Amino acid sequence: MGKLRIAALGGCTLLATGTALAQGAGADPAANWQEIARCAGEDRSARRHTCMDEVLRRAGLLDPQQEVAEQRETFGQRPGRDDPQEAAKAEVPRSASPARLDEVKGQVAFAKLVGKGRLLVVTSEGAVWRQTSAETIRIVPEAGVEFTAMKAAMGGYRCKLGRTTYRCERLD
Repeated sequence: MGKLRIAALGGCTLLATGTALAQGAGADPAANWQEIARCAGEDRSARRHTCMDEVLRRAGLLDPQQEVAEQRETFGQRPGRDDPQEAAKAEVPRSASPARLDEVKGQVAFAKLVGKGRLLVVTSEGAVWRQTSAETIRIVPEAGVEFTAMKAAMGGYRCKLGRTTYRCERLD
């Protein structure tokens, strides 16, 4: 039932945005509506979303700061069913969009050792990161210590506290 509500809300939002876009938020309402209709013809949801984002960007309705904030919020989370590689291949001319994040910096809100001496860190933004490597972390960081999570090889992540760097994964 919850997924149905989310889908319905998303559909209403898309329809309202599309209607506003077609009615004059961009330069030519007919051309804008044609672009939206073309996006609806995409066969995968990731491609449809990418296409719609591009139309909204070109019309000036998509806030780049909001996009960056969303990237920070979802950094390190496992992708959904749609392949992000497929979304990148969508045949939509790209406008200037924010660069992809390779790392996120923040502060430790809470940290403790769990399991076999593995470190668990909760950031001030609410992200939960767990150590996956076997390095021994001797000192548990206190709240307020700078924390960095960065992309690593083969889709993994590395976390850094002070001068200590270790492999990690995002749990939430």
